[in-house]
Amino acid sequence: YNIYIYYMNKYLIILLAFFFINGLGSLTTYLVPSIPKNKVLPIILWLNMLLFLALFLPSRVASFLSI
Repeated sequence: YNIYIYYMNKYLIILLAFFFINGLGSLTTYLVPSIPKNKVLPIILWLNMLLFLALFLPSRVASFLSI
């Protein structure tokens, strides 16, 4: 039961971060139109890729190294 809650919280946090990052990126280009989109877009895409990888990569790695 606790594992199920942990994974649901992980997905919820990633979903909220996705909306926050993309919303902030859209808001930034709207509020500061002098910033070129080719400066903002790579940062947004990079953060989206990190969130995408966080969905599929395991949170625990190299468990064989623990004693």
